[in-house]
Amino acid sequence: MNNNTINFLIKLKNRSLQNSSSIILNTSSLTFSITKTLYKKGYIQGYTKVSKKQVKIFFRYFYNFSPLSYLKILSKSSISIFVKFNQLSRIKVSKKLKFIFFKLDKLISSSQIKAYS
Repeated sequence: MNNNTINFLIKLKNRSLQNSSSIILNTSSLTFSITKTLYKKGYIQGYTKVSKKQVKIFFRYFYNFSPLSYLKILSKSSISIFVKFNQLSRIKVSKKLKFIFFKLDKLISSSQIKAYS
């Protein structure tokens, strides 16, 4: 992941922990596809394009708790973590914690990993 993607995810998590209703962020094609995936999986309430390079994201809360609070970024700009694809299928995912993995510019959720292995 590049710095822009990491910063995007950190800003999302931090703002959701503040119980904000929405946030406007700069977006790229990758971060916009992340936004769409977060919406499809139910982690955010919705999103709208503010301009060509900005998106407004509406947060989802369950009993004043955001699903994004479980987000943990393993790779950082200074440290990249690489895992073989067959190792991903052995990771146990709880109901609370879901992962989004990047595979050759394609987003794959944890529920789709078993289909690839």
